Amino acid sequence: MQHSKSKFSRVSGIASTYIHLKDKPRSLTLEEAHDYLERIARKWAKVQYNRELDVDVLVEEGSLIGRIVISGVTIYGLVAGYGSFRSGIDHIVEDGRAFSSHVIDQFEDDYHITDDAIIRAERRLGVPGKIQRFFVRLDGLNSNDLSRNDREVEIEKLQQEFIGIIELLPDDRDREIFQEAANSEPNEVNQRIRNFPFEWPIDPFPIPEGGHVPRIAGPRDEDT
Repeated sequence: MQHSKSKFSRVSGIASTYIHLKDKPRSLTLEEAHDYLERIARKWAKVQYNRELDVDVLVEEGSLIGRIVISGVTIYGLVAGYGSFRSGIDHIVEDGRAFSSHVIDQFEDDYHITDDAIIRAERRLGVPGKIQRFFVRLDGLNSNDLSRNDREVEIEKLQQEFIGIIELLPDDRDREIFQEAANSEPNEVNQRIRNFPFEWPIDPFPIPEGGHVPRIAGPRDEDT
């Protein structure tokens, strides 16, 4: 089962999960683990979003390492049913956490995996998580605790973060709605991003074909 490893960067998809076990259950082959993880991910996505989404699964040796990514839908399409872009992003992020928890918990239950058998389990929030954190930092510009110099430094960081998010959004509508939401917030960042172009590479952090995917360190509830 071959998949492009570029699909499994930390910021891929609308939600993703990483799980690394000390020891693979004896009754479970890598192919069976792949099929199992894909099946429960597809079932969850179908129930949650009422549509078929892309589910990519990568299972590797090294005890057992599994990466599951949900994609195949625009952020624009997901937030359309909510009152605002920001509230829509908050719901997508919560869905991402729920997805990871479901996959990890179901895997543990079905194969009787104890907590001490798990080296690492990460709930990755992908681009929606980055967008959510961008707006939290944007709100922080209104803090009276920032000096003039600190405020200028933060504005520069936010400008770069904005560019980074634009680079990760594969759909023009996603880029436009994100920029519109950022421009609707009254602050100094607006003047620097208002007329930003939308032509960017889709996958700025690809993993080379045939390359080794290292184990990624990070907190258990990862959302960077």
